[in-house]
Amino acid sequence: MNRESLIKIIKMLKDGIINEEEAADLIEAISTEENEGRGKQKFRKLVIHVVPKTQNGDKIDLSIPLSLASGFLKKFATEKNLDLDVDSVVKDGIHVEDEDEIVDIHLE
Repeated sequence: MNRESLIKIIKMLKDGIINEEEAADLIEAISTEENEGRGKQKFRKLVIHVVPKTQNGDKIDLSIPLSLASGFLKKFATEKNLDLDVDSVVKDGIHVEDEDEIVDIHLE
């Protein structure tokens, strides 16, 4: 696992975005994919970019293995009380902009 991915997971855990169990699942999934993917084409992943419109916000660039993306989005939508069609987000991506931030979610 590369250092950058591990730091992102630790930051998400510290910020309360995910719990310890979810952090362990992400670390395990990334480690497994890296071991299985040596010498092969890269796996697809769900990429989340959050760009604040003010200097007070935090920029977030997060990549989630596609195998975990659906469960992550469903849990996020439930916790935030969002009416979110997870399958269409994973398939088509999403772009949301409000007065505070811009959020882009897509596959790579």
